[in-house]
Formats: sequence, C-alpha cells, structure tokens
Amino acid sequence: MASSFSRLRELFERCLEVPEGERPQWFETHVPDTGERIELELMLAADCHATGFLRDDVAAHLDRIAAHAGDDEVPPEALLGRRYGTFELRRLIGRGGQGTVYLAERVGGDFAQTVAVKLLHRGIHDAGELRRFRRERAILARFEHAGVARLIDGGVSADGIPYLAMEYVDGEPIDRWCEHNAPSVEARLRLFLDLCSVVAAAQRALIVHRDLKPSNVLVGSGGTIKVLDFGIAHLLDDGDDEAATRPQMLTPGYGAPEQVHGGAVTLATDVYALGVLLRLLLTGIAPAESPSAQPVALPAQLPVELRWILAKACASAPGLRYRDAATLADDIRRLLACQPVSAHPPSRTYLLRKFAQRHRGGILVTAALVAGVLASLALSLWQAGIAREQARRAQATRDFVVGLFETANEDLPADARPTPDVLVRAAAKRLAIDTSLAPASRADFLATLGEVAKNGNDYAAALDFYDQALQALGSTVAHDAPARLAIEIKRAWALGALDRGDAAADVLRPHLARLRANADDLTVEALWAYADAREAAGHGDEAPALLGEARDLALRLHGADAVESLRIAFAHSRALTQVGELVAAKAELTDALARWQRLAVPVQQDYAVALGNLALLQRRLGDYTQAIATTTEALALSRRIHPRPHEDTAALLQVLGQLHAERGETAQASSLLQEAATMLESLLPPGHALRIGVAGSLGLLAFERHEYAQSVRLLEQSIEACRSSAAPSSRCATNEQWLSTSLLRLGRLDEARAANAHALARRAQLQGTTNPDYAIMLRGRADVRLAEGNPAAALADYDAALALIAQAGIDASLERASALGGRAESLLALDRPGEALETLDTAQRITTSLAPANAGRLLRLLAARARG
Repeated sequence: MASSFSRLRELFERCLEVPEGERPQWFETHVPDTGERIELELMLAADCHATGFLRDDVAAHLDRIAAHAGDDEVPPEALLGRRYGTFELRRLIGRGGQGTVYLAERVGGDFAQTVAVKLLHRGIHDAGELRRFRRERAILARFEHAGVARLIDGGVSADGIPYLAMEYVDGEPIDRWCEHNAPSVEARLRLFLDLCSVVAAAQRALIVHRDLKPSNVLVGSGGTIKVLDFGIAHLLDDGDDEAATRPQMLTPGYGAPEQVHGGAVTLATDVYALGVLLRLLLTGIAPAESPSAQPVALPAQLPVELRWILAKACASAPGLRYRDAATLADDIRRLLACQPVSAHPPSRTYLLRKFAQRHRGGILVTAALVAGVLASLALSLWQAGIAREQARRAQATRDFVVGLFETANEDLPADARPTPDVLVRAAAKRLAIDTSLAPASRADFLATLGEVAKNGNDYAAALDFYDQALQALGSTVAHDAPARLAIEIKRAWALGALDRGDAAADVLRPHLARLRANADDLTVEALWAYADAREAAGHGDEAPALLGEARDLALRLHGADAVESLRIAFAHSRALTQVGELVAAKAELTDALARWQRLAVPVQQDYAVALGNLALLQRRLGDYTQAIATTTEALALSRRIHPRPHEDTAALLQVLGQLHAERGETAQASSLLQEAATMLESLLPPGHALRIGVAGSLGLLAFERHEYAQSVRLLEQSIEACRSSAAPSSRCATNEQWLSTSLLRLGRLDEARAANAHALARRAQLQGTTNPDYAIMLRGRADVRLAEGNPAAALADYDAALALIAQAGIDASLERASALGGRAESLLALDRPGEALETLDTAQRITTSLAPANAGRLLRLLAARARG
C-alpha cells in the first residue's frame, strides 16, 4: 500500500509540471494502468478545486487541533510522533513566520541521526508552488558551506505539508550568546565577520537569504557560526515573474524597506539585515519593527567609525548601502586594522585624505598640512567682525596650499612625484620666501612640518621646525598663550627623543605652574612630556608621580574609557615598570588594554607600544610563552602602522629577540636582533638609548651562544656609546653587568670586578638600590666574589638579590633562577651540600619551565649538582 501511494505521489508531482493540454498524451505514455490513471485524475481534480485540509496552512491545522485539545495543551505537540520522510518528530524547537521546527530522529535505518525538521506553513497548492519549493530545496542542496546548516532531506508529506530535514545545530542565537559570554567589542566584530563570510559565500552563488535575524544565526560552543533557514532564499538568476505577487517573507525590524514595500530583492537586502544585527550586537538595542520608525539612538561611547558603518549598512535606499556582505566585511576589517573606512561621510577633509591615499606618502604629507590650515582658517572665519586684512591672509594661505599641491601634481609620472621629505623641504622653502602669510599661519605650518619630521624619526629636523614656529610667533603671541605652549611641549618631546632630557625639562619647567592652574588637555600633555624628559635625564623615579597626576587629570576631563585616559594609563604603567613596581604596572596596563578592546577603539601605535610594555612585564614576571605571543602581536601591528623602518618597530624586534635569546632560541634571536640593529642604524645616532639597548642584546646573544670574546667586543662598543651619550641610561648599566659576566667567563677577573662596580654605581644613581633591576648587579658582584674565593660574601649578595626579587613579586623568573644557582655554588663552597641541593632543585625547575632550550643555563646547574 505504501509503495503504491508513493508511486501515485511521484506521478502526481510529475504530472503537475505538464501543461494541461499535453496531459492526455503524458497519461498514455507514463500511466498505462487504468486504476492508477483514475486515482491520479481524482487527485488532480481535487488539487484544482481543493478546499479544506489541503488548502490550509500548517498553522491553521495546529489551531484546529488546539481548539479540540483544550487550553492546557500546547498545539504543536499534536504532531509529535508523526513521520515526515524517514524522520519522526520528537520535540518542538520553535515556531516562526515561515514554519514550525521540530527535533526529529531517523527511524528504521541502519544508523541513528538527529535532525531539525521544518514544516512549512504553506501547503503545496499548485504546480507553481511545487516548482518554487523544489527550487528552494535545490538551493540548499547545491549550496554547501561550513557555516550553513546542511540540508539532509526534504519533500511533501501525504497531507500536502512540505518539509525540510536540516542538520541539527546545538547552539544559541548570536545575540544571546553575546549576552552570556560578554565578548569585547573587537571580538563581537570578528564574530560578525564570520557571519559576513557565510552570507558573502551565498551571495557569490547568487543567493539572498532574506531573513537574517538572531534566531537564524547560531553560535556553537567553540564560537563557530551556523546560519539557518535559507528556505526562503531568492535565487537572483531564476527569472521568476511570480515573485512580485507572492507575500513578503521577512521578520519585522530586520526586513529591508524594499521587502516591506514589495520592491526588488538584491544583495543589499541582506546587507540591511546584517547592519541591524550588528547594531544589536554592539548596543543591545532591539530594532524597530518598521523601517519608517524613528532612527535608533546609538550610545555616545560608540566610536564614530562604527556609527558610519551602521548608517551605511542600514540606509533606506539599497543604492546607499554596501553593495554586498563582502564589501561590508571589508570595511569592518579596515576599522580593525586602523585603516580609513569607506563609510566615511563625504567632506573636504575626507576627499583630501582619499587623494592622499592614491598618491601615498608625498600627498599624505600635503593633506595633513591642508587639514591643519583649513581647521585654522575655519576657526578664524567664525570670529566676529572679519576684517579685510584677515581675508587677505586667508587668500595668502590658500595660495600657499595650492602651490604645494602643484609641487605634488598627480599628473606627473609616478617616478617624478615628490617623496615626503621632498614635500617637507618644498614647504619649508616656500615658507622662507613667502611674506604674505600671517605669523600665526606661518607658525601653524612650521609646527605641522615638525610633526611630519617627528613621525619620520627625524627629531633634529622636527626640533628646527618647532624653533622656527616659535620664532614666527615672535611677540604677537603671549609667552603663556596656549598656541605657544603647545609648540613648546612639542619641542620638549623632540629634545627628549634626542636624549637631551635636561634641556627638555628646562623648556617645560617655567610653564608647569600656569599649566597646572589651567588643568586642561595641554596640562596632561605637558606633564607627560616633562615626565619623559626627567626620565631621559636619568631621573626616572620622578616619572610615576608626574604621570599619575596627568592620568588623574585625564580621568576628570574625559572619563576612564576615553582614548586620552587610556594613553596616559599606558605611560603611567611603563613608569611603574621602570621603578620596579611590576605587579601594579601589569594590573594597570592590563585594565587599560582591556578597556581599549571593549570600546573597539581602533588599534594604533600607542596600543602597539603598550602591548610591547605588557610583554616586558610578562617576561619579568616569568611568563615567557605569553610574552613572546604578546610581542609578536605588537610587532605585527607596528609593521602595519609603519610599513617603513621605525624606531618603535625596532624596539619590539629587540624585545622579541632578547626573549628568544634568554630562552636559548638563538637562531630566532639573531635574525630579529640583526634586523633591529640595521633598522636603527638608518634612524638614530650611535649614542641613542635604543641603539645601546640593541647592542647590549646582541652581546647577550653572543654570551648565550658561549661566544664570550664576541660578547665582550659588542658590549664594550655599546658602553663606549654610553660614554658619549648626552644622558645616562639604565640600558648602559645592564650592558656593563653583562660585560662583567662575560669577562668573568673568560677568566678576566679584575676587569669583571671593575665592570660590575660601574654597573652597580650607575644603577644606584638612576634607580636607587631597592629596584629589582639592582638585584642583577648584586648577583654580578656575588659572581665576582665567588670567583675570588670569598663564598661567604658572595652568599650575602645572592641573598640580598633574592630579597629584592621576592619583594618585586618576580619569583618565577630567570633572574631568580640565576641567583639561586649562584647561591647553591656558594653553599657548596661553604660545605653546606643539603641546602645547596635544595636550592638547585628550585633553580632547575624554574629554568626548565622558562628556558627549556637554554642548554648553557641547565648544564651549569647540572654541573653544580654533580659537585654536590
């Protein structure tokens, strides 16, 4: 009986596709049995004049069942236990505008299988609907993607209800998943990018989902995206004229305006739903049910570029939206990579920036200059009672800018267009001969040129431009006017970068009282620059208090989650690191980085430098694995921000190289440190602190390779550079101590003793004797005393070093392991083998955990154990 019905059903479906005039011939060919022909003709007649069950939606059937079952029963449960194809309905999952979904199990097969069966609300009423259903089923069958719930089976039941058996996805809607897991804004954007990649793949297959909403986007336990319900997808190349007359299938709030009004469905239709969904994920604000409702008010803290992206994605007109999901995803990626987004509203500044993007470095410099001039000009134009003289000055400013653009003419051949340094020189030359510019405009231009030079690591040129800017202001601007103070602060930054910390402090010191009284953003910047100057002058112990004052003022001015407050928190954390307050420094830095990520502030150089500082803290606190991962992330970001050589990139290369050197991974360390050294040679003078630091790291690398003579040579060169440096550096003290250790390995005891004495004195001068860095020098003196045959004095120094390390909370560190190893050797020399072996156990455990590839360190500990 079942096989007979199945054959009739198959014949019925095939016959529906045959035009009525051709059916008699089709019957003669395909239905020779008279009984089957009669049954089939009755089914066709019933289909043409169907009333009752076959004409009703599934929802109507459920309502009738509910009316007979009573109020205490859930109507959809009436279908539980029924079979659709090879699947038996076991549990209701949910109901929507398109259908009802059940959890179902395969019955009667050789294997068990759990699926989600969707019963569509509309039955199969005519041949056209059957064709559409088959087409939708074909869409799912042909479109395979890891992010889409897979189609397993589908058909039409005996009572005319179409069904689809889909892969069952164990997950929760994307909005609820975000509520429960509270990911950062950046993590939400990356999750959204996964969704966009699924939708983009469908759109490349010319498939539009048309019903994207949270319940159709599930997130599994591993954070993987699965998109459900492509059953109402519109195939762009199907040419179905009936689409316009079918009822619109959408979810209020997520359906695009063209869906609501019966317009054409395009790829931009799904973009609208994606935009609404992104807005929900970022703000928690549910969408209005009608696109014509009042626009949703976005939270004030939402970054402006995200506002632009949401506005473009949710534009009423399809032509104003992103073209497709892939284009939307590209803008999100640009935002995450600190690049300009295409959703930026049109403006003169924006067009100027686009012009600069086409012509890269050279025009970018010019664009920066123009932006500064336009801002200054706009401010002046709003002043009351504009005089004729001001109009003349504005005209002179415009002429100056036009002249610069002529220098960078885009019609020139690519190899003839000016580079940034050429544009800067051209601008400086024009300023020298152009007498029509007002002093304030001339000063603005010169200060901008100084910023360009500073960003290009040419601090000497930057300082010269700042000096010229102050000279241009002359007596026209008061000594303590904000315009003059802003340039003085920039000048101090440049002096500090040139290791002229005392000169930088002298620039700022006379203005600090007035700046503190003003208590504004300029005060924050001045305190920061002054702290940097004092550190460059060898007074780093003053930096935490100065930066703490600047941080507290930034918090009062902007709040804890503002970029201004986060940047100063990064700097304050670094200052705490310098004075040895490592645990407090890491806590503040970790909190600031987490806030930056939660706010989805675009990552930039401040963020990259902060990551590098976090890596240093992780290393000092014994987490080498995480330190390497963090430095690698920071280095990749710095390379994106600075495609050309930059001192921040070189500093991160040095950190990563030294991490690998200390772990004994010398091949990786050599490549990174050589790149850092080469990069800095082209950027900074030999006596700069960064170059001294890299030279010291190369000396350490040679030491870890047991190339002690090479280590001595490199370290002596770095110390000679220290002597010619304008300001003392803590890196010099570290290099002197590494020199002492290398000399000791070569048996040059007197020289080792002298180098250690210099290191102790320099470190005490710079940071005092309670800083954990002083412990390294104490351990060096203990090594010398042990080599001199004075184990008792050596033991006292080792214990003093270990006390400083414990006070700083860096028990799990290579510094502690080295001090413990030396302490054990002192104990052995004092004939206390029991204590020595216990100490060696701890040293060996730390070294094996942090530097398993450093054979030299481990062998030294094993040799000491053998002597015990």
